[in-house]
Amino acid sequence: MTLDKHSEMANIVIGGSRAQQGMPDFEEAISEEQLESIRAFVVEQARRLQEFQQQNQETLESAAN
Repeated sequence: MTLDKHSEMANIVIGGSRAQQGMPDFEEAISEEQLESIRAFVVEQARRLQEFQQQNQETLESAAN
């Protein structure tokens, strides 16, 4: 997600700003605190994936040399 999307996340997920594009609002299901926990989880998983991919790339490059 871009930084813009992170700043819009509450408006998208809770406020329903993307309802016209098919993203329903979750105002009745998710609190802002829960949404922040979800966002933090997604960011952490993306960071871990990026690290994993970098390590694998380095391993492949080392093996090729």
